[in-house]
Amino acid sequence: MEGGTDEIEAFRAIGALLDAAHLVRPHDLAELVATACARLGAGATRLWLADHGLRTLALLDDGEEQRLPIDGSLAGRAFTTRTVVESPGDPASPTIWYPLIDGVDRLGGLEVEDDALTDVLRNELRDVATISAAELVTRGRYTDAFTVT
Repeated sequence: MEGGTDEIEAFRAIGALLDAAHLVRPHDLAELVATACARLGAGATRLWLADHGLRTLALLDDGEEQRLPIDGSLAGRAFTTRTVVESPGDPASPTIWYPLIDGVDRLGGLEVEDDALTDVLRNELRDVATISAAELVTRGRYTDAFTVT
């Protein structure tokens, strides 16, 4: 199904994320999340983490360091308002930002690029963002891999 999955496949995709999350290395969490999102039918996804000063969001990736400002960006708006934010730009390549929140703690954002975001897929991705935040907190207790300065 384009732009989402049926309920059984969504359950399996999120279940697979939960099953694998406790075995994955901290730096592989972003790839695991991207795999779950793809299985749900989403396009490209990336995890971003806030720095300690709450000035930038840093891409959680083993590659080149990338940062986005929190002030004045869509990513930052999702982070500061704790709400889902969609890009008003190119309709052929929309981006949606989900805040990564654990209780009252703001951790970062989940970026999803997709041209067929249905309401069902949006809700499924919100679940993935919630799981991602919980896993970041859990993993953060045992590693400094998620420390952004």
